[in-house]
This record gives sequence, structure tokens and C-alpha cells, in this order.
Amino acid sequence: VYRGMDIGTGKDLSEYEEIPYHLMDIVDAGTKYNIFEYQRDFEKAYKDIVERGGIPILCGGSGLYIEAATCGYSLPEVPPDPALREELEKKTDEELIAQLASLKPLHNNTDYDTRKRLIRALEIAIYEAEHPVNRSTFLPKNTYYIGTLVDRNERNARIDRRLDARIEEGMIDEIRSLIDGSHPALPEGHGPVPAEDLIYYGLEYKFVTLHLTGELTFEEMKKYHITYETLDSDNNAIKNILNVIKASDKFNDSEKMIYQGINSYPKNWDKLMELIEEFSPIFVEDLDEE
Repeated sequence: VYRGMDIGTGKDLSEYEEIPYHLMDIVDAGTKYNIFEYQRDFEKAYKDIVERGGIPILCGGSGLYIEAATCGYSLPEVPPDPALREELEKKTDEELIAQLASLKPLHNNTDYDTRKRLIRALEIAIYEAEHPVNRSTFLPKNTYYIGTLVDRNERNARIDRRLDARIEEGMIDEIRSLIDGSHPALPEGHGPVPAEDLIYYGLEYKFVTLHLTGELTFEEMKKYHITYETLDSDNNAIKNILNVIKASDKFNDSEKMIYQGINSYPKNWDKLMELIEEFSPIFVEDLDEE
């Protein structure tokens, strides 16, 4: 969604040719674009496509954002509070989780699987306790989920190759130009994008920024990025499979509950695959073929 953040986000617009796309280059780099805004903007694009007789295809993004767009989540409209975030940053994860639990029931670990998401969840909970809040009211979509199942070693190798390719394409220079304010996509008078804003975005932008500010060597930057991306990729692969299971007619309700329960065990890819093989070998064969 961010203008000027092209290589690190893998926009690959040159490959689209005549294929129309939406929700790209809609806000300036440095903007704290949130899930409420994403859900709202997705709904506008979705209605536009459907009204023109098209079939919307939502590609990429985290599992949470995909579900917010397709499952009709009721999300609160809560503005960012930089001063509160600064105070929360001083606390440990354990302290933040305990504070969040005192304000709302914790049904799963979605609100605190990353520190950034934990602080945002607390920011929302504190705001809701003190103010009336507008909530989104969008209907769930009839969604067909398509996920890929790639051998973990091959997936890791692809992550490594992708990072090398992006560095070769000029990703470090792209991020350097955002930090010094020289990037041509930045509007006149915008000024440099603060390093902490780029770190906030995570992944390539986080680790390359830490390298450019002298906190990581080049090799450390690559190592940390690949490690983090591998763990994140495992999580997304699990969520992709769980979404397919949830929408499938090959599983009874008991089996679906077992699979969904695996989401309570972060990074437990092997356990998930064991259960799939135990309960539904036909489904595994289908995945292998795809």
C-alpha cells in the first residue's frame, strides 16, 4: 500500500501487464496504515469489482488481514497514540499481556504473537475502555481459499534467493532514499521517513534499516531477516492450510476443531502435518497434487 516501498514489498508491477490491481500505492511511506483502514479500503475495491461483473482475487498479506477482509470482522476505529506506545514499549511482553488480559478476554494468541501487535491490541483496549468506539460492519464473503504447500527446505531456499534478488535489484538503496528523503515517490515537503517508522513495518524494511543505521552488519542483516522470515512463513503456511480445512467439506466438525486447535501451538508445523496425515490422508494427497 505504501508509495515508494516497491522492492522490499515485492510489488513486481512490471509482471502485471494488463491485469488490473487495487490497494497499491495508496498511502505515503511512513504512514501507520492499520487493519481497520485496510478492511475499509478492501470493501470499496471489492464492491467496485463485483459491480463491474469481475471476480475479486485477494493475494498475499498476513492471515489476520485476509480474515479481516473476508470474514466480516467487526473492528474498532481507534487512532494511534504515540505517547501511549512509548510508555508501553518500556514494559516486558509478560507485563503487557497481563495488562491486556485485565481489559479483555484472551481467546487465543493472535493479539500478542508479535510485540507490535500486542502493543496495538493494548492501545485499542485502553481506548475502548475510555471512549465510545465506531466499529466496522461488513458482511462475511463467500471465499474460496487457495493455499500452497511447499517443502519447508525448499521454502527456506526460496526466501534466501528472494532476499539476494531484492538486494541485487536495489532494495538497500530504495530504503536509504526513504530515510534521507530523496526517494522520488515522496511528495514535495514530505521529508525523510524516520528510521523507527521503517523498522515498525518489519521484515526487509526493519532489518535493512537496522543495517543502514549501523546496528547490524550486512551479514547480520541477512541472517536475522532469513530467520524471521522463515518463522513467519511457517505461521502463514499453517494458517493457509487451516483456512482451506475450515472451508472444506472433507472434514467433519470434530476434525476441524482438532486442526484449528493446532493454531494454539505456534510454529508447530510438524504436529499439524501429523494430524492431517492421521485423520485425512486423502486431503494430503490432494495437497501434494496441487
